[in-house]
Amino acid sequence: MKAQPKILMVGNKKGGVGKTTISIHMAGLLHRYGNKVLVIDQDTQQSSEDAHRLRKSKGNEPSFDYTFWPYPLNRDEIYVKAEGYDFVIIDTPPGTAKAENSEVSIRPETLSSFTACDLLLIPTRMDRTDFTSVRQYMQVATYHFATRRKHGDTHVRKAIVLPNCLNPLWSYKFEHTVMKKMVEQIDGGQEILSVASTPVLQYRVYSKMQWVGKTAADLGKSNERYLLEKTLFEDVLSKLDYEDSRPKHEKMKADESYRQIIVDKVLGSEVQHVG
Repeated sequence: MKAQPKILMVGNKKGGVGKTTISIHMAGLLHRYGNKVLVIDQDTQQSSEDAHRLRKSKGNEPSFDYTFWPYPLNRDEIYVKAEGYDFVIIDTPPGTAKAENSEVSIRPETLSSFTACDLLLIPTRMDRTDFTSVRQYMQVATYHFATRRKHGDTHVRKAIVLPNCLNPLWSYKFEHTVMKKMVEQIDGGQEILSVASTPVLQYRVYSKMQWVGKTAADLGKSNERYLLEKTLFEDVLSKLDYEDSRPKHEKMKADESYRQIIVDKVLGSEVQHVG
């Protein structure tokens, strides 16, 4: 009998931070290494479906299967929908909605996805104006995780922040340090929250690709593919104790790309972000 799929939730309180793009391209990379992936779209914009349909229209093999479900989900429902899959990626809408009393609240479908997931991925732009939103979202998520534990739910849930460097001129080293300190304060030593070591630096490349029916898996021998694979396998899937399925030479290429693009050009840069 095949093991139950790993459930990844991609979420953030804010829109426009790359949730759908991250969902699509990580699904493509998982498929590249032999995994069967289901994307559950909870966002009424259905951008994941647009990319999925476009890929098929271009005659490319689908990287993932797709279903639209803008309602609260639980793990049992997901397991039924995802029987035979290795991974489920839940592409969620922005995390807030207006309640009846006009106060901003977390959407019920988002709360249910907190409960259902194994790992919460939080893409964010590396800009201090976005940090407040991420802090609030992480606080709600960890409170929800803790509440479930108090009610006897022993399922382990974790969350990881994915720095999404939309501008390579940003002072990534400084912003990354700020984000790590914020995560440590919220986590309080529970080892639930973490920050990815490899930022999603080539976001614009991935964003353009999905609208021509491609994912990062189609990039061939390129830094863009190697870097996102490094984020996926070494930062994200390691939280799920998932064995890295990349060949040794692929790992070495990813390490080389990391040194060339991030260590030398970003971490070693003194250029500061302005504006």
